[in-house]
Amino acid sequence: MGGMSFPMDTRVGAYAVIVQDGAVLLSHWNPRHPTLRGAWSLPGGGMEIGEQPAQTALREVHEETGFTVELDELLGVHSRHMDAGERLDGRDRPFHALRVIYRAHITGGTLTSEQDGSSDEARWFPLAALPQLPLVGLVPVGLELAGLVAAGLVDATWTLTPKHEWDVAAGVALVRAAGGVVYPEEAFNRPKPKLTSLIAAPPQLLPQIHEEIAWRERAM
Repeated sequence: MGGMSFPMDTRVGAYAVIVQDGAVLLSHWNPRHPTLRGAWSLPGGGMEIGEQPAQTALREVHEETGFTVELDELLGVHSRHMDAGERLDGRDRPFHALRVIYRAHITGGTLTSEQDGSSDEARWFPLAALPQLPLVGLVPVGLELAGLVAAGLVDATWTLTPKHEWDVAAGVALVRAAGGVVYPEEAFNRPKPKLTSLIAAPPQLLPQIHEEIAWRERAM
């Protein structure tokens, strides 16, 4: 059954998660606007007329980074809706972005930054350095789809609703096996097996997490 329609803009893009030797390839989005700051993103961009998403990903990665790549698998499709007030271009209607995200590996080319495009630099970053970078929201989405957050390699994740310890035990074991940490450290075999606010993160983020938790407790 159809519903009432209203004017909105839709954009479909394709992007690639490319990891090599513990580093991820990112491109720097440049808004080219005096009041907006740039940020690092996954290489990729909008589809051109007649393209398939895979063709878009291959073309955009080459344009933004100088590399030719082969797509290994489709990781997922992410939907992002913005109200008119959230848009950066000032248009007075909602915007809906669909981002098709692939895992890819490099087959040739040389690292080269795009000229006169929406990005102005391409660079490899160690996964552990990502929490210190200005990132667009697509980056953690892609890394999570690629399994890198779950492996305790980048960023931090936490449970927002209570879960039984049996339901998260396997994931916790994976994080710890990959060198990540789980907070609170003694999370299992407690009198109350329901877990909430269970945090998984790489070791270097744990001091920041402890500091944030202490600040929130003081503010309550």
